[in-house]
Amino acid sequence: MAEATNPWDDLRFNFVTLVIPVDLELPEGADMRLHEGIYENHSYHLVHAFEPPRTPNSKSTETRARSCFLLEYPLRDLRGIANDAETTSQHVVGLSLRLINLYMRHLALASEDRRIRFLTRSTTSGTASITFTEQETLGKRTFRPFDGSALRRKFDLNPNDEPPLSLEPAEVWRRMEQSLALAGSGHPMDDVVLWQLRAENLGFEIGDYEMAVVALQTSVERLVYGISKAILVDRGKDLMSVTDVESQSFSTTLKNLGHGLGGGAWSVEDDNQPLGKYWRDCYSVRNRVAHGGSTIAEDGFSAAFASYQELRADIERRLLDKKNSLPRTSLMVFGAHGILTRGRMSGKFRAICDLIRQENNPRSFWKHADER
Repeated sequence: MAEATNPWDDLRFNFVTLVIPVDLELPEGADMRLHEGIYENHSYHLVHAFEPPRTPNSKSTETRARSCFLLEYPLRDLRGIANDAETTSQHVVGLSLRLINLYMRHLALASEDRRIRFLTRSTTSGTASITFTEQETLGKRTFRPFDGSALRRKFDLNPNDEPPLSLEPAEVWRRMEQSLALAGSGHPMDDVVLWQLRAENLGFEIGDYEMAVVALQTSVERLVYGISKAILVDRGKDLMSVTDVESQSFSTTLKNLGHGLGGGAWSVEDDNQPLGKYWRDCYSVRNRVAHGGSTIAEDGFSAAFASYQELRADIERRLLDKKNSLPRTSLMVFGAHGILTRGRMSGKFRAICDLIRQENNPRSFWKHADER
């Protein structure tokens, strides 16, 4: 019997493993834990593993320790995708990069480290290798979880630069697992945090202050629209009222948010208050950049970022004060753990959380009942 010319369709093999090298360094022995699931209808195993330096006898002159992503798929999900091996290989490499970036997205959300980067074909540090096997390999291996020093050194890209947010490893992984559990649910705060991290990276790491302010404004808009819709859900409004929020102008939605949250003065004209400072230092600056092509200096971005932080803190303060009447909105923004760590958990709110957890689809608790 002649061997199949396309290994993807060769029935002797049941699994395929891809090794994609990246420029993220890890200390030896700090393999990430194994993740498994289904992505784009493909079952997978994924590991971010340490790759040791080449041995002196190796033909390679590479002496740096590197890391790589290992991904394993059952071939039953991939057979017949294309008529030739090269097209199938390119498809699976693209699938793997999307899956890695999904993983990095959740790692960024969990760690809130602005320096976590996403991968493209041009930013990987080498050539992906593809191996076909009869038996699964990754799924049967035991991978060591991070210890504290490993996690600290993973994020310590610059020995003199502490990570922007210092979290204990157990807290990062708790948040990572929670984020992965909510993957695909469209949690509104995901975009808020990711756009903020993008702004921090552009402004503090790269020095692209104009695009950093654009990213900050995008984060604010996702926060304002997300909270505004959740408030209407808490108030029992109909689905059309909730969905219509996205069609409103940002300025109208922002104004209405102040009425919904209460808690004191709320005017874009009062630059002694957080909203007015944000309107002057971030929103108006973004408009000059986006519509007038203006450039800004470092101090301009610093002022925009400070006003962004003040506005978010003010919104969160107002929301915490109304958490019992806006429980879904509060859980969406803070999570039960966040409310607990802020010292604002009460017996009444804990009971509300218990009721929400008993719903048919508690992972989409912030959505209208007709959308859950």
